Amino acid sequence: MTQVSGSSHLIAATELIAREANGDQRPVNVRIYSAEPDPLSDNGDMRCRIEFTGILEPYYTYGIDSLQALGLAFASLRREFDLLEHEGWEFFHPEDDSEPMPFAFVYCGDESACPWPLDELDDELDDALDKVES
Repeated sequence: MTQVSGSSHLIAATELIAREANGDQRPVNVRIYSAEPDPLSDNGDMRCRIEFTGILEPYYTYGIDSLQALGLAFASLRREFDLLEHEGWEFFHPEDDSEPMPFAFVYCGDESACPWPLDELDDELDDALDKVES
């Protein structure tokens, strides 16, 4: 396992090719690390590091415990993919750039098969991120 800081270890990763609307391509590595104590919290809050190299700066999601921090990490990453796809980005498997892989497909098989109400998840994530930012 790859250790980042403190007790955080790599728990999920993928390599993709990202293509901008103008056709420029770049490799992207997406990584989520295990929850670790938030060093700024006096309440035992936890955080998970997310890396989206090649497009975004690394950032953290925060939760009152490790499960919430991890859940928000996956939800936040899904939201990042949604926003980037909306801006015209497409994501491809490194060995096959013939068809883009929409993130909902990567995450659920296809959006109609997703067991979660995606619109509700987006609303919940927006609310949680608003609380973190304020």
